[in-house]
Amino acid sequence: MTYIIPFQLSHLRSINVTDITQESCASPFDNEKLDRMLGWIDRPTLFGIRISALVETTMFLSAIVLLSTLFGDGTRYINAPLHPFWIIVLLITVQYGLRESVATAALASMFLLVGNIPEQSVSEGVYQYFLRVFSQPLLWLSVSLILGGIRQRQLGEKAELTDEFKKLEESVAVIVDGYKELKFAKDVLEMRLAEERCSLLSVYEIASELDTFDAAKATVGVEKLIRSALNPAQFSIFILDNGTLRLHSSFGWNDSVYAVEFPADHRLTKSIVGGKHFLNVVRPDDEHILQGQGLMAGPIYDDRTGRVLGMLKIEDADFPSLNLRTRQTFEVVCSWIGRTAANLKKYEDLVENGQERDSRLDTNVIPIAGLHAEISSFESNQNAA
Repeated sequence: MTYIIPFQLSHLRSINVTDITQESCASPFDNEKLDRMLGWIDRPTLFGIRISALVETTMFLSAIVLLSTLFGDGTRYINAPLHPFWIIVLLITVQYGLRESVATAALASMFLLVGNIPEQSVSEGVYQYFLRVFSQPLLWLSVSLILGGIRQRQLGEKAELTDEFKKLEESVAVIVDGYKELKFAKDVLEMRLAEERCSLLSVYEIASELDTFDAAKATVGVEKLIRSALNPAQFSIFILDNGTLRLHSSFGWNDSVYAVEFPADHRLTKSIVGGKHFLNVVRPDDEHILQGQGLMAGPIYDDRTGRVLGMLKIEDADFPSLNLRTRQTFEVVCSWIGRTAANLKKYEDLVENGQERDSRLDTNVIPIAGLHAEISSFESNQNAA
């Protein structure tokens, strides 16, 4: 069985919601992971430089200067071939980017030279002395500009990828929601088709049972017909007796407060018997006539003569059952029950008069052949869909 699916959602038929959600949760770009990985982006800054980088740099440089003072010659390793300040310069450059790396290079130069500039020897020229004093700061600044710029570009690309991922994640969420809605609609449609098919087949079988002149069997068949076609929780059948609607049988009544008869001057009797109206509680005027005695009520009548024989009343049913299709089905059921009751009445009259069953009785209480054609048409339409 296939279903018509909107074009923009047609590709969703091959998507598994579980796979999508599991893949999105297991992705290395999960939101929580991104927040932990890139949380420093939103940290406080000072002139565009993250304060955490300044604090880390200051603590590291202070520790090195303290070690040089306590355990060294106090020159802050200015003559060392590989200065320990390189560690913090490279770490900050790799971790934070351009601005923080330049600031680290400046702080390292200050910690190295402030109060620690060596004296120029007699044999040194100006350029030699300048190179010896400022070679390390110049190297730190150069490395911070080059590597910091490269790292800054990487961080920018990562931020763009993060934004694209978030947009993609939102799109996937929309697709998943659309798939779930589509799947729910498909399941509901399949359920309705199955229920309609079962209902038609059940009604077909019950219609065959109504083709009888046994009052007991006819009563059982009527009950099955009402339950199968309307599925009410409570319903009752009233017989018209000298202008009064009297209760004939009730189903589902448990210590109920429903009336067992309605006299000829009652508004419900006038509407059912006199006007042959089908009442529904969803209409304000009908609700005023029903006065809490039920949700739906209709005349049981012989559709060949128009004579009203009684009333079918639904006291309780699910809210979705009060739709237009159910109301139309309710009218058809009333007509079928009326034809069955009329045939039973005619048969009783013939028996009382000593006559056998003749052609004046409608032996086919319900047009079973037409109902069979309706079921065949339903199956053809379902297969064509």
